[in-house]
Amino acid sequence: MKGKIGCPSRIVTPVPHLREPAKKETKNLSEKTKLRLKIFDYYYQISSRYSLSGKPNAKLTCRHFGIHRSYFY
Repeated sequence: MKGKIGCPSRIVTPVPHLREPAKKETKNLSEKTKLRLKIFDYYYQISSRYSLSGKPNAKLTCRHFGIHRSYFY
């Protein structure tokens, strides 16, 4: 290990709730909040299927919902 400081590390945190649609307890939420949940569900689930890299794509999500990217971010 001459010339190297430290070692490469990778922190992996499983986030299972991002793979499931946000359908739990949406009774008391406003319409604006429900729309935001739909946007993020689409972002994490659907847009990754259609992007070339296989990662979630904000541009595709914004185009689908007809919103500006600054609203998304």
